[in-house]
Amino acid sequence: MISHFTQLHKKHGVSVIGEIKRGLPPPNLPSFDNINQLIVPALTIAAVSLSISISMAKMFSRKHGYKVSANQVRKKKSLETKSIC
Repeated sequence: MISHFTQLHKKHGVSVIGEIKRGLPPPNLPSFDNINQLIVPALTIAAVSLSISISMAKMFSRKHGYKVSANQVRKKKSLETKSIC
């Protein structure tokens, strides 16, 4: 918008992208060609996320004086994952 009103492309030779399409593209399924390469990193991220959640829950339980077990955190994580899918 600024380049249009200040005429930057005419006065200073600044290139302009042009019109930007409105709206969102139609939804489509992604390609599953690289799924084998993504499984190991995805499982690693899930394991790290779970361990961080367990350690944070234990830290807050010690700070505020209540008990928490790893099973509670795992159940919470599984419910979060279930709500995403």
